[in-house]
Amino acid sequence: MVRAWIFLLVALWVSSAFAQLNGYDEIFDESGEVRPHYRAIYDAWKSIPAKKREQIFAKSKAAFSGDNYLEVLPRIITQEEFENIIKPGIDQRARAIRAFLMDHYSGEKRYIKDQIVPEKVITRALQKSVEIGYDGKMDPDRIAFIYGPDLIRDSNNDFRVIEDNPGYVGGIGDLELAYKYLANIYPELKSSNYKNPESFYRELTDVFKKRAKTHNGKVVMYFMPGYSDNEDPRLRDIFKRHGVIIVTPRSDKQFKVTEDGVYVFSKKEGFEASKERVGFIFVNGEHADIDPSFFEVQKKLIYGEALAHLEKMEEGVSDYSDLKKKIEAVLSSPDDRGEIDYKKLLDLLEQADIDGSLQESIHEKRKLRGLVKAILDGKVESSYSPGVDFIGDKEFYIYVPEMIKYYLGEEVILKNIPTQSFADPNSGALRKRDFQKVFRDIKNNVIKPTDGRGGYGVYIGPYISSADAKRAQKEVQGNPGNFIHQSLVALSHLRNLIVDLRGYAFVDGKGVWVGDHMFSRGIPMDRDRNGELKGNGKVNLSDKGRELLVLVDRSKSTQNLRFCSNLF
Repeated sequence: MVRAWIFLLVALWVSSAFAQLNGYDEIFDESGEVRPHYRAIYDAWKSIPAKKREQIFAKSKAAFSGDNYLEVLPRIITQEEFENIIKPGIDQRARAIRAFLMDHYSGEKRYIKDQIVPEKVITRALQKSVEIGYDGKMDPDRIAFIYGPDLIRDSNNDFRVIEDNPGYVGGIGDLELAYKYLANIYPELKSSNYKNPESFYRELTDVFKKRAKTHNGKVVMYFMPGYSDNEDPRLRDIFKRHGVIIVTPRSDKQFKVTEDGVYVFSKKEGFEASKERVGFIFVNGEHADIDPSFFEVQKKLIYGEALAHLEKMEEGVSDYSDLKKKIEAVLSSPDDRGEIDYKKLLDLLEQADIDGSLQESIHEKRKLRGLVKAILDGKVESSYSPGVDFIGDKEFYIYVPEMIKYYLGEEVILKNIPTQSFADPNSGALRKRDFQKVFRDIKNNVIKPTDGRGGYGVYIGPYISSADAKRAQKEVQGNPGNFIHQSLVALSHLRNLIVDLRGYAFVDGKGVWVGDHMFSRGIPMDRDRNGELKGNGKVNLSDKGRELLVLVDRSKSTQNLRFCSNLF
């Protein structure tokens, strides 16, 4: 799961002009008065001359090393909203997903017997995430992942979940930088009741250190350098400050997996002279990029390569008509479990050889040989176990509220956006009535690929052209199980920005930890001369999107903030 949100973030729904007017205003109440928790920060923001605000905004991109812009006005959440709704809602959803995963990997699968989730829905999600092979290999007590659900506030002032993001979740490395950048503009942030993100990193590291004690070892962070954004270096510096050992393919410190555990050592000093036991690994990357020596992990590389080859064959890059048919035949012929023949697929890809040998690519990535198996065997704890990516599937998302009721016996705190699959949950066939209804009223619907990330392949009602509508119809008819449709929802806005939220939690066999800091993104509601919405309605940080600092107002009275004009 590549952090595609850095370039093209998860799609947000943008409504018509009427619906936008009725979206929740984060700053102003129904009478036009500034909401109490915004008064101080909004007055401080207004005191900054407009030209100066533009300069501060422009300079924020350099502060983020060119990654994106930061909105000058922070987003404020009240303590009551955070403590009574958002935090317990994230905790509840994480506990339910954790209970489901433990049920699934225990082999008991009560969710099938009691008809909570159709078996074929889970099979489809596992097929798309290439994780069917972990059945019987994953110890339910070893399940672990960072969880970053994306939330919105609807026009009724209700927070809702729009998608569940497990594993390799973005934004964590930006929390501190956003706070520090705006603290230079509003110095009183440092002494007010707004919590410093430093506590987020300290508390998360403390959780990791407790888990590491299981093996009497160190906490080590592993990540792959070379990404086009700079969040990884920020994460490296932050967690190194908190006592975490950093390992990359290029660092002096390296891992070694042995019969009795996982160790970190210095290449300069040698293994025996410098080895230290590793108790917990903060996996900041995809398993397939870190250690594809384990065949279940390697399958994702093979599957992704097969899809890429088919796309190039379609584009006429190579004339492999017979080979194309053979690859498609393998992809469309799963066994009784839903698993395809990956070894046969790999042989076919080696024959195609459009971009060089996949085997060579896999061999190049095997520098951490044995790490994934060590995690599965319980030799070391981790922040990201294999076999959990499928919970991010948007068809799976539909059933999470029922999981909350079933596994926890609780009423749902954070509801979903009204969502349905285009496919019958059991047969996978197209739901023709739903299909016709959605495309008759396309402007009030959002169509998403179930395994899509970063807004790719998303069609948003008010922005769908007639050509897009025809393309969407063809795609959905061709593979209805790969698409869901959602009701168009008027999102809340901060000034002229449509905004969302991302919370953070760590989930494992021992429980759930939810952090006190959140991440937010926004995109301007631009219009053309005729008043029509411009753009595609997706939050795109490489275009006009930007990040927002999220502050939880823990004060009972309004803080007096001021603008420090001599800093810019």
